[in-house]
Amino acid sequence: MNLSKKTKQIILGVVLLAVITVGIIGLRLSDNRNKDVQKVEKTAAVNTDDKPFYYVEKKLYEENSRPEKVAFYFVNYKGNTAKAIETENGMKLVNMKNMKNIADVPHEVIVNGTGYWIDEDSHFVTVDYNKEKKAVLVRTFDKGGKEIEEPVALKEFGGRINDDSYINVMEFRIDTKYIYLVSAANPRPILQIFNKDGSLHKNYADIDSFEIDNKGSIYITFGVSDKHKYSGFEKINVESGKVEYSVETKIFPNYIRYNKEKDTVYVMDNNGVTRYNASDGKNEKNIFTFGKDSTYVLDSIYPRDFFVGNEEDLYIALFYFEGDKYISLYYGYEPKEGTRPERTVTLTVTAPYRQDFLSDAITRYEMKYPDQKVKYDYKYNSEEEFVANTEQYGQQLSLSILGGDVGDVVMTGGSGLNYEEVFKTDAFMDLSSLIEKDKNYDVLNKDVIEGLRIKGAVRGLPISIRRSYYEVNTKLLNSMGVKLDYNNLSWKDVISLTKVIEEKAPDAHVFTGNEYVGDYLIPMIGANMSQLVDFENKKINLNQKWFVDLLKDLKAAVKSENFVKTHTGSDVIDKLQGSLFVRRSTERRYYDDMVGRYLNYNKDEENESLYIPIFVGEKSNKRGVQVNNMYSINNKSKNKEDAWKFLSFLLEDDIQKLRTLRAEPVNTKANKEILEAAAEEFSKTYGDDALKVVDMMMNIFDRTDYVDVYYDKQDIYDPLMSYINDEMSLEDALKKAEENVWIRLNE
Repeated sequence: MNLSKKTKQIILGVVLLAVITVGIIGLRLSDNRNKDVQKVEKTAAVNTDDKPFYYVEKKLYEENSRPEKVAFYFVNYKGNTAKAIETENGMKLVNMKNMKNIADVPHEVIVNGTGYWIDEDSHFVTVDYNKEKKAVLVRTFDKGGKEIEEPVALKEFGGRINDDSYINVMEFRIDTKYIYLVSAANPRPILQIFNKDGSLHKNYADIDSFEIDNKGSIYITFGVSDKHKYSGFEKINVESGKVEYSVETKIFPNYIRYNKEKDTVYVMDNNGVTRYNASDGKNEKNIFTFGKDSTYVLDSIYPRDFFVGNEEDLYIALFYFEGDKYISLYYGYEPKEGTRPERTVTLTVTAPYRQDFLSDAITRYEMKYPDQKVKYDYKYNSEEEFVANTEQYGQQLSLSILGGDVGDVVMTGGSGLNYEEVFKTDAFMDLSSLIEKDKNYDVLNKDVIEGLRIKGAVRGLPISIRRSYYEVNTKLLNSMGVKLDYNNLSWKDVISLTKVIEEKAPDAHVFTGNEYVGDYLIPMIGANMSQLVDFENKKINLNQKWFVDLLKDLKAAVKSENFVKTHTGSDVIDKLQGSLFVRRSTERRYYDDMVGRYLNYNKDEENESLYIPIFVGEKSNKRGVQVNNMYSINNKSKNKEDAWKFLSFLLEDDIQKLRTLRAEPVNTKANKEILEAAAEEFSKTYGDDALKVVDMMMNIFDRTDYVDVYYDKQDIYDPLMSYINDEMSLEDALKKAEENVWIRLNE
């Protein structure tokens, strides 16, 4: 489907709204508000009159939407929750409860409206920009399409008029006295309230969602700003502009809706839907939770609207992008009295801490396999808490593994566990044959898989990896007359550039980074490890002339003022900061960051850079990656088949592309598609320069030779660091490092 320019710009406006609604940008209301307002405490009493209930989900329909035709609103039509949808016989108003047609949508509404509403008399009301009259017009039609009132021109319209042709309508409402319109504006959407003659009554800047109660009040959502220390919503008297109450919500509210029969306000955020008493703003009940009451969570799927019926039946409109297609999804939720039946646990996953990726994956797994129930057994609630206790947890996990006191699936990579040693035992299954027979095998990074083979067995399945790479300042290189072979650039080559910079660019540095020497010594050890230690035959030789000379060169270089420039506040704009190299990582970065950061730096004619692979060793050009998200199957598990079913699910394209993975997927197909999608988006602004990033990054992604194990490097690193710091002679440091490695090899 090829989208028109108008459609794309409307979609862009919708996307902007969606991005904003997940809380990235706070809201600021206009000065129309009364600052002396009582804040309603969010700890208000729960409505004990409610009977317990849970929701049963039903997917109503899916469509490739045409945003320029009809807005996405749910409406109340003669007591029915309704939505205008496109059918073979034209646009129909459909009862969302049973998906039956209840009225034709007049052709004039489709043609003339970028926003529509149905008033209390069941008339269709539209709003759109009229190019000929150069005015935003509100028009009213009966169900037969006859215009029954004179068009109303909105005076002092404050929204953005695109290409002198159309406006982006976010939300639109009509009551007996006012016209309410949220439209795209610069830089943020604006809510305007107009009198019925089109004159402006009030402006509210930076608004995304609002609701009316047809009783003289309006409800407006807001986020943290200079006017508000918290996110929430307010009830405002439309006539006077006085704030009747202000409610703090836990997180930023996406949408707010009012139910007349119950005199209730419903607020949707990225967690779910909460009900409030409309009269006083008291929190009554959290009625809906994404991922618990739904088969999806909000990550690459965005909410567009929702509606709560009189029986607390719930309807949610969502959208997502699939290439150039804009896909709309509509779900209905029927309340069932009682508590949700619990499913029997079929699988237990043991992990150190709760991570968003695994939570998202489990939700989707249980959606795909309704007979499966996964228990997520984690010790810490956050990664930060785990990091502070990594060593302790790793030791405890080792003991639990020996005792068999772990789940069916165990997170072994990124858990503080010395998995290399554990994988020498049969505590976990050999996954080799299962991986090779898996439907995802052809697209997996096999170098990483094979890099985990120990004693002929692969006992850990990597889900994601962390890969280092560098950005090189080619402009600085050229100014010094230096040519480098980026694909075979060794640590010795890099260290030697210190003297070149001292002579030819004394204000520059080799690296922008940390002064911590380990940032350079550790990867240098890793690059040369294969020539220093023979793990298979348990041999070690660090006292080789080439390695001794390399250590001496590094020690001399780090004492130079031109070796490293520490990060400053300006690294937000320019992390190179005039240096030759800055290290990047695929960990915790989504690829739009990679693409955007490169393009933003190189858009300045004064800057030229490239992304290049990590540096190689002196005797080997092999490059390693680190596994940061890896899972194993407990050999004592009675659910090995289900355990592999779950791990195989984690390898699928859609799961590997989840933003919550926050690292490089082991699925190479998914990895490339993420990068290409990011480049395609940036190409709208930067053209072919964005696509250049794909080639650079694929060159980096294609260079994996082994899995880099932290513990092996640590044995060597500690003594050599003592040498760099003048705390130990080089001879003694090498001897101590060899002893450390020998002990580990013979444990």
